[in-house]
Amino acid sequence: EKVTGQLGGAVPEEPSDLSKCGALLWMEPVLGYDQGSPLPADKSALILSAVARLHSASWEDTNLLKRASERLQHPGGSFALKIRNPAELEKIVANWETFVKNFAEEAPAGFFEKRVNLGERLRRAAPWVAAQLAPAPSDKHACLVHGDLKAMNAFLPRDNPDPDALLIDFASTGVGYGMADVAMHLTHALMPGDLRTHEADLLQRYLRFLGQDYDSKLARRHYELATIDYGRFVLGRFWGAASPDSFWEKRHKSNVALVHRNVPAALHFVERLDAYLAKY
Repeated sequence: EKVTGQLGGAVPEEPSDLSKCGALLWMEPVLGYDQGSPLPADKSALILSAVARLHSASWEDTNLLKRASERLQHPGGSFALKIRNPAELEKIVANWETFVKNFAEEAPAGFFEKRVNLGERLRRAAPWVAAQLAPAPSDKHACLVHGDLKAMNAFLPRDNPDPDALLIDFASTGVGYGMADVAMHLTHALMPGDLRTHEADLLQRYLRFLGQDYDSKLARRHYELATIDYGRFVLGRFWGAASPDSFWEKRHKSNVALVHRNVPAALHFVERLDAYLAKY
């Protein structure tokens, strides 16, 4: 279809022109919506509903996913091991030791002693975990993932009767498993108490929103592996400089993951990583 509009300057008219222009940015005002972090479980569910529609629309569509894998990042995700600096993987052990030292007085007695060599375990597991989360376009359960589903990459309705959340920032979109988006979002956006209480329900709600043939046990496996994968990114990229003081300085920065600015959230993340690594 011919592209028309009220935009200034030349507007590409043919698909061949669009393929040469690099990117098009379409903007419109968003009224009646808010952003925020941390989120209560019901607001997080709105975001999971929105991303489930993205996943469902591309679910096991081999032709679409093949084209996406050729044009977009593959595998998708801002924390995908393939696109990260290899130095991050090598820093995990030292960064974990720094984290233990800096947060020893913040954690309950015996907390770190129960999680022996977590950094080394995570470093060893990382390549295998990443491989489990990199489906080919023709694989079952493959879909387009958002790739950076933090709380601040969604607008949430304020008083609008339409309950849909609006997702933004698709720079890391590509082929993957939808549970990678879910794992990042819940880690990034929910406080530990809400995550403990509502995690299982939110995962089931996501599967209902998705409406596809996705065995709940396999979905849980993908979710736990994606949590480990996100943990590799967190430890390798950020926790070398983590301290109670740095967390305090960032405590009100909503665009920063809770595990980088909230001590209970970070310690709960460590608990989850330890438990999931023990399973796999």
